[in-house]
Amino acid sequence: MKKVKKCEKCSKEFECASLKAKWCSSSCGRRFFYQNTIKKRLCVLCGSEFDGGVNKKYCSSRCVGSKRADHLRKIQQARRKYPKIEGLTRCQVFRRFNREKCRIELNKDNLKRGVLIQSLGARCVRCGYNEDLRALQLDHIIGDGKEDRNRIGSKIARYYVHHLEEAAKILQVLCANCHAIKTFENRDNMSSGVREKWGSGATSEEAETFKKMHHK
Repeated sequence: MKKVKKCEKCSKEFECASLKAKWCSSSCGRRFFYQNTIKKRLCVLCGSEFDGGVNKKYCSSRCVGSKRADHLRKIQQARRKYPKIEGLTRCQVFRRFNREKCRIELNKDNLKRGVLIQSLGARCVRCGYNEDLRALQLDHIIGDGKEDRNRIGSKIARYYVHHLEEAAKILQVLCANCHAIKTFENRDNMSSGVREKWGSGATSEEAETFKKMHHK
């Protein structure tokens, strides 16, 4: 049985079957809700004023995203195994807290480097120096060390110790003095584009090796 009730928003009389009905239409219900719950509030992040409901804390989705990013950053810092130290990279912090492990890895790398130098003759190809293995260094014949490290990683000895035939075509052994002189003369510390612009200054033997490798 329908009953006549009075709308709490517009005071208009309406018939309804439910005892819980308070508004004559959905538009009156929305306006009533807006007037009674939507109020001027302050954003908890930026402090700007906005119209929002009871549970509304942020003025925009941008503030919501910034707050969530800060929350996730705090979680990551809490889960981080090692503390953040100003002026040090994450790798340097890891080495500081794992000195013994890094020392063992360094010894393994030095051993692989020694094996690789021995397989390449253990003698400087320019001056013939072979008295101390510690003074011998690995050098890329055509000066493409940067491109090679981008391809296989920074620890080239770890890769080439398992690919000795490829190492014999790409690498050579130089003493520290000859290596420094070659790097300066051939501009090996430059990028390939800059080196081509200014000229590499490579010797005839190294240029011939380059042609054989790249013009098969």
